[in-house]
Amino acid sequence: MTPTTVVALMSGNLVATQSFAGGAPALDDTTATWVLDSGGFLELSALQPGETEKRAAYYDMAATKASVQINVLPRSQVIAGVAAGTLGRLKGCVSAGNNNQLFISAGSDRHNMLSCGNGFYMSSGDGTDVRSDRIHLIPHVGT
Repeated sequence: MTPTTVVALMSGNLVATQSFAGGAPALDDTTATWVLDSGGFLELSALQPGETEKRAAYYDMAATKASVQINVLPRSQVIAGVAAGTLGRLKGCVSAGNNNQLFISAGSDRHNMLSCGNGFYMSSGDGTDVRSDRIHLIPHVGT
């Protein structure tokens, strides 16, 4: 079986990754199933227990390092942060001609998805932050 890396929600707003050698286990779809909304932005597919709106992925616009950590907040808070210029959203698209590969970008210069420790990051794509302690993720849509 192909090894699988799952990107899931932990502790309310921390987006984390976990790798499984024998394929992905059955996971609660409120924490591990992601979709692109009608604008093409990454968000969780379902409401979190007790919440009234979905959580959207974001990054801190003030971050200057090559890699920025991705977290989630309720969609309205992310949209307010975007309007204030403090948060950015993750834009995505699926390439059906490339084995349903998912491409995500954070801003104009961060296109590489990385798993560092348990964290989920977007990198500038210059390759300098893909070290032995970081895994470059190439996600595919589907089962």
